Amino acid sequence: MQASLSLAYGRTGGYPVHFQSCALSGSSAELTALLSRPKVLIVTTPTPWRLHGVDRLPALARAAGAEVDVLVLPLSEATKTMDSVLAVCRRASALGLGRADLMVAFGGGLVADIVTVAAATLRRGTPYACLPTTLVGQVDAGVGIKGAVNLDGAKNQLGCFHPPVAVISDPAWLQTLDDRSIRSGLAEIIKVGVVRETDLFTAVESAVHTLLQTKFAEPEVGRDILVTATRAMLDELSLTPFEDQLEPRLMDFGHTYSPTIESASGYSLTHGEAVAVDIALSTEIAVRLDRLDREHADRIHQLLEVAGLPLATPWCSAALVRNSFGTIARQRGGALNLVLPVGIGKGDFVDDVPDDVIASAVAALSQRQAG
Repeated sequence: MQASLSLAYGRTGGYPVHFQSCALSGSSAELTALLSRPKVLIVTTPTPWRLHGVDRLPALARAAGAEVDVLVLPLSEATKTMDSVLAVCRRASALGLGRADLMVAFGGGLVADIVTVAAATLRRGTPYACLPTTLVGQVDAGVGIKGAVNLDGAKNQLGCFHPPVAVISDPAWLQTLDDRSIRSGLAEIIKVGVVRETDLFTAVESAVHTLLQTKFAEPEVGRDILVTATRAMLDELSLTPFEDQLEPRLMDFGHTYSPTIESASGYSLTHGEAVAVDIALSTEIAVRLDRLDREHADRIHQLLEVAGLPLATPWCSAALVRNSFGTIARQRGGALNLVLPVGIGKGDFVDDVPDDVIASAVAALSQRQAG
């Protein structure tokens, strides 16, 4: 006997991303509805919990009728591993969390990654929501559908795609960030502007000093840039949210060699700083491949410098860049699909870069940084 059967399926759905001031004041109907579950497990880290969450978020969940537990984890890139995921899963199991309940990631990108993987793993899929308190979280790590943890020192080697039920960001949470965290988040916004949004790039270029000084508090500038960058990010992610169509993605700009650079630094570089080095190097490579004129490259490099971000680092060698290509190609279905800027607000893809181009680009940026 011979038989051929098939299972047809499609992935549809979506989730809201809300920017709301005073989100924990009790005035947010969206947050109240989100927390109206039988049980809620809040997962956070010490600093955002102390500054923003303690007493407020649990009280809101209890007022919405939920039984509440809180897990405060001292996370770092060194502890962003399956051990931390299992700690969340064990706490959720002790609470009796099920598919009618909710996990909440309250904090930065680290806690968003851990909760996403834990929620995807527990009962093969448990609902979760993100309340990102960092700039990187509000424009990048906390608004997507994928989570990952590190394996044997290599960044984001284990992970999943698991959409949140909602994201709620309060721009006021950014006021407590240090300057380095704001600069790191700016790298992710600059990334979007360089390869997709000309107006966003120009807006950041014009307002970079204000953004750094006010930490995005100025509503006519900072808040508009937050929303514009996040909207563009979501638009790009919607093209292949589960990355299962193996299509080139503009939002991979700045994320080709940066994971390897970040790991090589022992995570002394922040994610945003590594992304900035990746952006600068990809821009310099684009010039050498005659894909971008020098005037546009200088604008990109100058914006990174004015934002206080690095163009080069001792950990970014030509050999490291070349070696990272194989790893990233495996992740992208066999093709490198290196994103290069070809103008301000426009990107394109290449599948290889000659070794001499890599070496000269690395050397040029190192010299510029040193000078």
